[in-house]
Amino acid sequence: MIRATLAAVPQRRLMLAAKTAVFAVTALIVGIASCLAAYFAFQAFLPAGDGMRTSLSDPGVLRAVTGAGLYLTVLGLFGLGLGAIIRSSAGAIATLLGLLFVPTLLAALLPQSWQDTIGPYLPMNAGETIITVHHQAHTLQPWPGFGVLCLYAAAALTAGFILISHRDA
Repeated sequence: MIRATLAAVPQRRLMLAAKTAVFAVTALIVGIASCLAAYFAFQAFLPAGDGMRTSLSDPGVLRAVTGAGLYLTVLGLFGLGLGAIIRSSAGAIATLLGLLFVPTLLAALLPQSWQDTIGPYLPMNAGETIITVHHQAHTLQPWPGFGVLCLYAAAALTAGFILISHRDA
């Protein structure tokens, strides 16, 4: 389908920008709505008085629930950027999962001082801070961590925008 799209819209960067915008808005709406629905469903099935019940007004809970939708959106944009770079759905998915999981696993093999220095800036570790209610030691704060994940996605999208004009369909 990409060949037909590029034949209909020869301005490749404009086409990629439109696809990115439509994806971002759709993923944001669906992501936040589904995370809120999952939160309320989970709360409804918890037994009364077990200590796990929370309220959206509790500190950090609303940020964590809506942050999960933001996290999913940015991961999707990261994958979209990788897809524009690699030009293969399977390759982009494999690369995205590799970039999320492999560095975290490799960092666990490093000495603790290196883990504490490098670990917070790895894509998965940085992004996950937005979905946690209680801050953990040696991690970034929620919004700066989310910002680091956004930078990874922005780098992938920027590379995709640059490369899409320099290649054949």
